[in-house]
Parts: sequence; structure tokens; C-alpha cells
Amino acid sequence: MRKWKAKAVACLSVLAMAMMAPCQSMAASAVKTTNAGAHNYVNASRWASTVDSYLVDNGDGTLTRVEYASNKITVETYDSQKKLVDQKSIPMDLPLFGGF
Repeated sequence: MRKWKAKAVACLSVLAMAMMAPCQSMAASAVKTTNAGAHNYVNASRWASTVDSYLVDNGDGTLTRVEYASNKITVETYDSQKKLVDQKSIPMDLPLFGGF
């Protein structure tokens, strides 16, 4: 159990450092994914897995979407009219996404 916790802390630490590193800007078109309903645990197996996408209210009318897909982390910011205003891509350094 201790090894698992140590690995989880290491993954989260690397993710935090990667989030602080300079990011590559991408074209201003939203990344399309097919994870609708992935947060629904009713029919999930009994084994745990990480959540791959997050939506954050920034408190100023903007939203930030963070998603792990295709071996990279995509960070998108939307304005109050839900228009994409910024997009960054962070390459993964480790094989497991631990969360945001």
C-alpha cells in the first residue's frame, strides 16, 4: 500500500511541475473527445481508475477544461459566452495520468 501511495504522490508531483512549465499554444479550435458520461460510476467495474477530464469554474465567468487524451494533457479556457480563448498542450512525462 505504501508503494502505491508513493507512486501516486510522485505522479501528482510531476503533473504539478508540468503544469508550471511553459506550455505549447495550439490552434484555437477545441479538442474533440468522446468521454461523455465517463464520470458515471453506476456501471463501472469494481476497480479504480483515474478521471481523465475536469471542468473548472474560474470565478470570473470563464471556464477551464483540463483533459488527458492521446498521451497529452489539454488545457482549454473558455470565456463567459463559452467561446474558446486559449488552448495549451502539455506532453506527458510519465505513463499514468494521476489527476488535476
